Amino acid sequence: MDVTLLLLAPLILLLLLGQHIAFALLLSAFLGYYFLLGGPLPRTIGVTSFNLTYNFVLTAIPLFIFMGEIILRTGFSGRLYRGLSRWFQLLPGGLLHSNIAACGLFSAVSGSSVATAAAIGTVALPELEQRKYDGKLSTGSLAAGGTLGPLIPPSIAFIIYGVITETSIVRLFMAGVFPGLLLAGLFMAYIGVRVVMNPSLVPADEPVSWSQRLRGTVEVVPIVILMVVVLGGIYAGIMTPTEAAAVGAFGALLMAAAFRNLSWPVLRDALIETTRSTAFIMFIIVGAMLLGVVLANLRIPGALADMVLAAPLTPLMVMLLIYAIYFVMGIFFDGISMMIITLPVIFPVVVALGYDPVWFGVAFVIIMEVGLLTPPVGLNLYVIHGIAKHRPFSEVAIGSAPFFMAMLVSLAIVHAIPALSLWLPSVLLD
Repeated sequence: MDVTLLLLAPLILLLLLGQHIAFALLLSAFLGYYFLLGGPLPRTIGVTSFNLTYNFVLTAIPLFIFMGEIILRTGFSGRLYRGLSRWFQLLPGGLLHSNIAACGLFSAVSGSSVATAAAIGTVALPELEQRKYDGKLSTGSLAAGGTLGPLIPPSIAFIIYGVITETSIVRLFMAGVFPGLLLAGLFMAYIGVRVVMNPSLVPADEPVSWSQRLRGTVEVVPIVILMVVVLGGIYAGIMTPTEAAAVGAFGALLMAAAFRNLSWPVLRDALIETTRSTAFIMFIIVGAMLLGVVLANLRIPGALADMVLAAPLTPLMVMLLIYAIYFVMGIFFDGISMMIITLPVIFPVVVALGYDPVWFGVAFVIIMEVGLLTPPVGLNLYVIHGIAKHRPFSEVAIGSAPFFMAMLVSLAIVHAIPALSLWLPSVLLD
């Protein structure tokens, strides 16, 4: 325990001082190597960093990010939203349902929560404000819709989880399908109930003809085809996630070129943002994995697992404690950082309790998504607030609160019914 505190104390201190999470992780890892493990520090850290990142699966991260950037910057997110809105106007809540559906479909070709919220929010918010939709419900639904990004495959969060825990990424992608649909369904159910109870929250939309709906369907087709190719290739066993990411990135380029939306400025900006995002993620991964190696060499995860198993606690009590810890951490950390910092310690405990690693990956991603809606580090709240600058941040946060509760309900359902996550992988792969 004293050794653990020696490692965590500088990490916590640096974070409280406002240092970048990657720098805090790396410095804590360096201190652990130097004072606790010994040996030639530069060579040890260099070799360890190379071995940790020399993983073909990690190549999928920049490829999926690049695919999402191309789609975002070439206007396909707008086509997707407009096409879906003509159908969802039939439901109570109108365009608010389009927010959730468009976020869900965009997630299936992006894998990023922030990118999803930004892409759909940029298109949807001006339309919602022009038609006088309720501000809280509009911004809250968009912030919540973005949280579908890490859960609906392909998911960058699942890729990182799979690499850290050595869990099949294909199984994780499959396991996220039904929980993702469940979460989207809960969001839409809340919107429908709320609007039925208070119709004044949404305006009376102009009637849409069936010919307009059919034209809207055509606008959705390119994204759907790309989604089917990427996910279908993975699920059919034709492509690995990394190969599917490469095919998806190339497909996005072809699609943009075919619709004459591809230009050098678009390609340049997409590459720059992909490089920036990938470097940010990989920097954190290296720092957290180095710290994880120190912890593993000191046998701290195993000792913690033994201590938990020896305690008079049921597995459910332990899991509730873990959820509570992650809930509190989500207030202060972004999801990827939280995942990388804690998994080397928490994962052995969960496995020792007899829980399935694939199921825990889904449950973990849901609780990670909850942090995207909790200030002060709720990234999706800031993304939507940045788009709707004239609206106070409190309005976005308050509007997201009911969706936050829906996410907790989905976590409870996934915990109570593991088959919701595990059935599809067992049918397609076993």
